[in-house]
Amino acid sequence: MLSTRGRLPSELIPRQNEPLTHHSSLWGEPDMRITKKKITAVAASAAVVALGAGAAFGYWSSSGTATGSTQLSTMAGLGPATFTIENGLYPGGSVEVVGVSVANTNGFDVEVTSFGTPVFSSDDAACQAAMDGGSGPWFTLSPLPTGMLPFLVQANDTITISGPTGTFLTMVNSADDQNACQGKNIIVSVELTARTA
Repeated sequence: MLSTRGRLPSELIPRQNEPLTHHSSLWGEPDMRITKKKITAVAASAAVVALGAGAAFGYWSSSGTATGSTQLSTMAGLGPATFTIENGLYPGGSVEVVGVSVANTNGFDVEVTSFGTPVFSSDDAACQAAMDGGSGPWFTLSPLPTGMLPFLVQANDTITISGPTGTFLTMVNSADDQNACQGKNIIVSVELTARTA
């Protein structure tokens, strides 16, 4: 008599061409077996999940340029400096500049760095005509007060530097008739060079 030890009972052995189905094991527990079709479906589902997981780590990359614009403010001219000059000038004589005032109409501080060439004029028409018709300049301003440079002028403010400057206004003793300027005002204008402080 042949021994059946190690062999499955005949009712547990599937017939030929019969798909696998749920069976109970020898111990009475469900034996979950699935068909080939189900195996294929599970494998496809796993592949989709794997692809989705991989896509989560990818990204597009590109480059571009950020743009923007603003309008720069303009720096208003400081205009001529105002000199305080001693009175009593006469042909061949000199008087000292004893003060310099500069107005800054900008909304920011500026630093005055240099003085330009002095220009002389009069608020009296006859004196001005005589000066214009002269054989040469009637006045000089020398030396320019560069020792005070540079100096700061705050925004929307006027600065006045007082005291002896060592700068003198001289009236040339010309061969021209200078009588038209007796007792008249002589205006000295000096342009300034400044920069933002």
